Amino acid sequence: MSSREGRGVPPRGQRGGPPSQRHKVYEPGKRYMELVPSVSRSSGLDKDGDALRDLAFQEEYRVFVHGKAEEYWKRFPLGAALNEEDRKQREEVQGNLLILFRKLREGILSTNRRDAFAIEVYESSLYLSVIFKAAAQTTSTLSHLLPLYTRQSDPAASDAASASTPRQPGAAPVLLALLHALHTTYPSQRGFHEQVRALPPAFLPRSSDAHHWVHDLARCLRRCEYARLERLTELAAFAHFVGDRPGPGGPGAAAPDLPLEALRTLVDAIRVQARMTAWRIVRSAYRELACPPASLAAGSETSMWLVRSLALRSWERGDLRDAERVEGSSVEGKEAEMEERRLAEQWLVARCKEGEVKEKEGVEGRWILLRTPAK
Repeated sequence: MSSREGRGVPPRGQRGGPPSQRHKVYEPGKRYMELVPSVSRSSGLDKDGDALRDLAFQEEYRVFVHGKAEEYWKRFPLGAALNEEDRKQREEVQGNLLILFRKLREGILSTNRRDAFAIEVYESSLYLSVIFKAAAQTTSTLSHLLPLYTRQSDPAASDAASASTPRQPGAAPVLLALLHALHTTYPSQRGFHEQVRALPPAFLPRSSDAHHWVHDLARCLRRCEYARLERLTELAAFAHFVGDRPGPGGPGAAAPDLPLEALRTLVDAIRVQARMTAWRIVRSAYRELACPPASLAAGSETSMWLVRSLALRSWERGDLRDAERVEGSSVEGKEAEMEERRLAEQWLVARCKEGEVKEKEGVEGRWILLRTPAK
């Protein structure tokens, strides 16, 4: 008798014993998906240790993960006001959801699966990792997704795991790969140009609007053309690259349009990087700014200039007002002017708290710029 049996522990690989003593993952007729081990962490001795190597189970697991994602979007819709506790819970759920997708990707990779199902899983993982701002997962996912597209003509892809021919990538995954390179290596653009050279020309034709847009964006960052950058990073400038879909489930669906939201997230992150660079330039070039409060009727060209230079004009979730604005309307013009004054004032107040700006005593709407933060 082995020492394990002497202690009343069943031998390795056996999961006997009364039902009350069994781990719930081994209960007959049940699949507790959260507890299915990943391929990389499975010892091979546990039951279901290699479950994610099974093609049919991979699809079953994908349905489970999709349900988890739907629950997340219902609980934490985009733009929802959250307190500190809710934000912590959201981050925890995001991390768990990314772990589930990572498990599924490992199973797909271990079976050398290269069909449309594999591409869909990698694309969904890409979109969520970008939206959740998990840059490491984005890099990992792209390293496997892009080669999947390029293997569509590989004769070895005719096995059972690749029964259907992978499709040509849409604009969203390719643009996300390029934007991710711009963002993670900013202000250097070496990674961006390496990614451009690595992509087959057919993935993003030089004559396409998407190609012109992303290269114009990179050029503006390189040349510090921040006023033009604001126009290129407006939602209307790139939303049409992924179509005009209100969401994968149609109007009223809990989940957002993931490709569009991922693009929006990365573009906004790049805007923030460029904004801070432009702000450092403004602080080094000017001693004072005259930006009247938004409550005053008088306008200010400086406020409008600051908004454009720092790309402060923000978009609202699902709002294409920049594309739909009626030009020549005096009401729209006044509203736009007030909005710009409000944005400029909010920015200066926020930077004042960071010790980079201070209000000039005795003069309303005058701000002194400090080259060295005073904290």
